Amino acid sequence: MPRPEYSEPLAAGPRPGAAGGQPAAPTAPTTPTMPRWLHPGVRVRRHSAVVCVEQHVPARVAQARVERQDLDGRPGGLRRRRTVRRYESGLSGALSDLPLVRERLTVPLTAVGSSDAVTRAVHETLAAFRPSRGASRTTALPPTGFFVRLLQAVMLAGFTVAACVLAVRAWQEWQGPSGLSGAGGALASTVVTVMLLVIAGLVALTAVMGRRAWLVRTPPWLAEDQWQLLRGRLARLAGQEPGSSRPLDVEMGWRRDLITHPGGERVVRGLTRGGLPGPAWPDQVEVARAARRARRGTAGLAVGLVAGLALAGLVLVIPVSMGLFSPAPAPLIAYGLLGAFACVRLRRSDPVILSRPRTVPGDRVPVEIGMDRVDVPALPSWCRARRREDRWNALALLHGGLAGVVLTCQVLVAIALNDESRIAGGPGIGSAATAVPLAAFALTGAVGAWGCAVWVRRRDAARRAAAGAL
Repeated sequence: MPRPEYSEPLAAGPRPGAAGGQPAAPTAPTTPTMPRWLHPGVRVRRHSAVVCVEQHVPARVAQARVERQDLDGRPGGLRRRRTVRRYESGLSGALSDLPLVRERLTVPLTAVGSSDAVTRAVHETLAAFRPSRGASRTTALPPTGFFVRLLQAVMLAGFTVAACVLAVRAWQEWQGPSGLSGAGGALASTVVTVMLLVIAGLVALTAVMGRRAWLVRTPPWLAEDQWQLLRGRLARLAGQEPGSSRPLDVEMGWRRDLITHPGGERVVRGLTRGGLPGPAWPDQVEVARAARRARRGTAGLAVGLVAGLALAGLVLVIPVSMGLFSPAPAPLIAYGLLGAFACVRLRRSDPVILSRPRTVPGDRVPVEIGMDRVDVPALPSWCRARRREDRWNALALLHGGLAGVVLTCQVLVAIALNDESRIAGGPGIGSAATAVPLAAFALTGAVGAWGCAVWVRRRDAARRAAAGAL
């Protein structure tokens, strides 16, 4: 695969000198300069034997969903469709809803001498940088998302100021000559404490929204031009191609990030049955990072699920005390819900599935990897990943079905035996409320497990036959 050429979106910029590889004096710019505050920030730091140059760059869409909202509340009335996109993680390790994510270029310290040399080269390059589009009334404006987030930050700041004024006035009135005393004073102190916590939360939200507005101030094309410029400048300074943490650069054949991949190896993309390059599959480092990220998300969601189940158990105390429900099937319902949750989360952290994903990031929406997009050497492992994915999906559906069947049987028993419950003065719904859900649970589990196994096996056989992997 031919190596991509260095692209330099410069009308005028530093040129390598004839002696010692030192940059020559920059020539006069021929294009108007963009406002400096629109340029993405660049940070140079040293990490062991590697010098890193970090910058926010345009990211591709990793996830996308469409939300439909009724504007007038009438069926068939006015509706609004909104696409919610989440972008590649970058160095942060988590998906972001910001179109610009932080990435880095890396060069060996031995090739550049010191990090100060890289800092000087970066400053000289950025000082002479003139974007390819130049500056005009349209290009010299930040994107629309900047103004939206800025307005949100200003509104939050206004709420914060109003909350501060309210808290100060309330405290002054309560501490005045006619203020509260005793229990009233303690209550006033509690209210002021709560208001201070609310103010602290508003300040944090304002800071976060202001930072997000500042990050999206840069037009994506400007960030792309500066990134390509820095890459070419580092290549001339180090005398070798720099490593990149950006997935798009890696897929184009550039060297990987030297921190995560010290060897600076490249991605070798196999060919599909149609002769086209296949996708760039994640390696062990990327799979391990994605698995750790999924496990952290599972831990947070598990706490919320357990709290929800505990709250539901407290709510069920009322119908149980009235004789409408039996507490015996409650553990079965909890088992089904927890099992479905565990299967879904284990699917998202399965290394086999993560190494051969179903979708890859795209420009506007994620790109689905079908059988015709998979390279021939990866077809057996891709089929194995799809089999694992089908197995987790089937198990999640089975556990959710078990919880639904038990709950449905409990409701039906309560309706059928309502006349014999304690509401009508009877002894309650009795042992049927326990026997019927248990029987339905066992029958559904046996039949569902057999059906899921057959479904997974048939899909895998059909998929391997179509891929020629049998």
